[in-house]
Amino acid sequence: MTSDRSKTRSDRRFSKKAGMVTAAALLLAGGVATGTAAASSHHSHGDQAGSASIAATVRNLADIQDIEKLKARYFQDVDTKQWADLQALFTPDAHINTGQEFNSPAELVKATKTLIADAPTAHQGLLPNITVKGDTATGTWVMEDYVNLKAGGGFHGYGQYHDTYKRIDGRWYITGSVLERYRMDTLPDTGPYRAAQKTN
Repeated sequence: MTSDRSKTRSDRRFSKKAGMVTAAALLLAGGVATGTAAASSHHSHGDQAGSASIAATVRNLADIQDIEKLKARYFQDVDTKQWADLQALFTPDAHINTGQEFNSPAELVKATKTLIADAPTAHQGLLPNITVKGDTATGTWVMEDYVNLKAGGGFHGYGQYHDTYKRIDGRWYITGSVLERYRMDTLPDTGPYRAAQKTN
């Protein structure tokens, strides 16, 4: 009889311990599962954040490249005397200061056309420093220009452009431009200018 009671008590203790072990195992498994789910969720959020960051970087680089192309067209249109194309690079209310202030791109084009007509010029924009914030941007350019004047003579200049830009309907425009000149070397007046000869 005593042996049976001892065995019963032993079985109960074993059953209790087994139950506790089982409960602990379930809790542990649940904790691991929860931790795994949390880690998986964190990893998923990290992937999304990383993808968003890459997309933003690519968009920023694309915007910078578009603005660099915009300024390149500015220099090219001046040198090739594409006056309508030059005016179209600006917003209609753009403010420009090249040493003389203009309250619209139409004023700039009219004055530039009068000054140089079809006289040969050469402009370069170097070392662009562009900062984009949403649909607006700022840019600084080192510049050098070589300008013949319609009346003869001219100058070789150096300085910086300080520009502002705006994206409208997916396209970038110049909204403001200030030319700060550091130096201007006068070119000798050799008489009426002659356009450069084209070679094949």
